[in-house]
Amino acid sequence: MTARNGHPSLDVVVSMMTGPFLLGLIGARAIADGLTQLGLASEELFRGERLPTLHSPSEPSDAADP
Repeated sequence: MTARNGHPSLDVVVSMMTGPFLLGLIGARAIADGLTQLGLASEELFRGERLPTLHSPSEPSDAADP
């Protein structure tokens, strides 16, 4: 289990780090999915709020004539 110098062997270290690494990956994926869902919900919320329609005059203004 331990190497000659008193430190744990590489196999033990790798096996101890596998669990936290996998939990970190699962947590990161859950956060990414949550943020994606939040973005979609906010898009649906603001879908109805649009800028008002600006009506342009159909005839050119008289100020442009010299």
